[in-house]
Amino acid sequence: MDYPAKVNQIFEKASAGRTLMTASGLERAAAEVPYPAQGDQWGKWKFDAERLALVFGNGEYEVDLENMNSSAQMLDWIFQISNKSWATRKDVGDLVQALQDLLSPQGNLCSMGAEKHLDATKFLREHIRTGKAA
Repeated sequence: MDYPAKVNQIFEKASAGRTLMTASGLERAAAEVPYPAQGDQWGKWKFDAERLALVFGNGEYEVDLENMNSSAQMLDWIFQISNKSWATRKDVGDLVQALQDLLSPQGNLCSMGAEKHLDATKFLREHIRTGKAA
């Protein structure tokens, strides 16, 4: 399923048609957001939870999430993809959103402009196991 659509459904249900939600309503809705699961998609990118990878299209390209232990490693992947002739701006944006949903990079890799390191394999496996969003 389209992961951003899954998240939007949770927040739409929680808002019950209201334009504004209370802080506690937002917190409750956020607590219901599941961690991405096998096959969740962001545009043409699909999450392979078994191999800890994002796969583009029908397997034409694969991003190894286990090699994203620093912000530099993540940026390298983003710019590698952005330089591919087949990657549209939407594809790159969808990749960035997938990385946000899967690894929560601002908190785990670069908060307040400081380089941090993450054991991406351990982080991904733990969140997949619990099903709780990062």
